[in-house]
Amino acid sequence: MAGELTKDQEPTKEPEQSPEHQKPLPTNSAREPSALETEMAQSQLRKLQLEVLALERQNTWKGQVVQFATAFTVLATVFGIWQGIEKFRSDRQKDRDLAEKDNSLRRSELIERLTNQYRSDLKQLLMFPIDEKQTIPLVIETLQDLDQLIQSIPQQQEGSDKKLKADVGTLLANLTRSGDCDLEKRRNVEFERTVLQYWPGYSSLLVEQPETNIEVISEYFGALRHLHEVDKKFFESVAIDSSGGFNHNPAMDDINFIPFIDLFRGYKEHVELLKKSLEVQPEQASRINDDLDQAFCWFYWGTENKPLTRNIFNIGDADLEKRANRCP
Repeated sequence: MAGELTKDQEPTKEPEQSPEHQKPLPTNSAREPSALETEMAQSQLRKLQLEVLALERQNTWKGQVVQFATAFTVLATVFGIWQGIEKFRSDRQKDRDLAEKDNSLRRSELIERLTNQYRSDLKQLLMFPIDEKQTIPLVIETLQDLDQLIQSIPQQQEGSDKKLKADVGTLLANLTRSGDCDLEKRRNVEFERTVLQYWPGYSSLLVEQPETNIEVISEYFGALRHLHEVDKKFFESVAIDSSGGFNHNPAMDDINFIPFIDLFRGYKEHVELLKKSLEVQPEQASRINDDLDQAFCWFYWGTENKPLTRNIFNIGDADLEKRANRCP
């Protein structure tokens, strides 16, 4: 019948095991530790034993010695580093000191070399009146070289360059007013006027010291008077036109005409410096006006040339007569 099992189809049964062959179920309380767990436990135990041993050594004198040795090693290392830093600083300072010493030596050598050149150039200038080989272009070149030298010399103190330039001006003024620079020689007149143009320290000195300027003017006066004595009529005939040109009677040509014009122009330049002194030193007005009056009388006496006198002092005929009457 359908749905019924045949004898051959009956389900098979597992053979039953005896109680002694049945495995008991494992429980947590009865489980044996694994090999890995045992090894980890032993590692932890060894670590704990080492820590205990380290603590025991620290409490013994040997442990303390080891600690001190370790601390000493650290201190020695720090000290070595500190010594290295100090040596580096010391070496750097020595290098700086050597560099400063070298720079100081070089600076001294530079100052000495430039100062020697300065003295040489100045000596050359002062020798111009007696050294016929020197020329005006050479004077200009020397003055320019002097100016560059003074600017190149390291200043020992503030304003030392201005003092050197003023010293040059003083020496040149002393040369002109001493009479060693004979203005009766045309080349010396050219020299003095060149210095006046190319060395500001010279003109500045004359403005600051009108008494020095009037001494230089007196040297011009002497040279003009000498030329006038050579040929009075000729020099009294020289006139100046509105354009600044000079003319004279062609029938009375004279070889001293050009030297005379040079002296006239130099004289006028120094009178202008006296006027500038009056502007910058109003407290000295009385004395400077006396110097201007003296300069007027010298030129008027020295040339007896009214047109040129009016031109230098920028006055008319009436003022010329008044001032001429005041001359002793």
